Amino acid sequence: APCSRVIGVQGHARGAWVEIDVLDCGCGFTEEEQKNAFESFFSGERFAGRTGMGLTRAKALVERHGGVISVCNREDGGAKVSFSLPKSP
Repeated sequence: APCSRVIGVQGHARGAWVEIDVLDCGCGFTEEEQKNAFESFFSGERFAGRTGMGLTRAKALVERHGGVISVCNREDGGAKVSFSLPKSP
């Protein structure tokens, strides 16, 4: 399979939090995509015609459960979406 279609998921517990990273090895985020990743209906030029709601919905769900979410580019290429959720008592 082409590298851009491979998705990895890593998770670990850190103190009172569970941290999850979703990784790909595609072309990563442009500066504009990183800045606007969580805006409703935003999709980068490479994703024209898509609704741009995936990360918006993910952010709403993560925050509803007391967590945080972020996006960045991986040093070795590709993108990373990370989120942390508090552990259940």
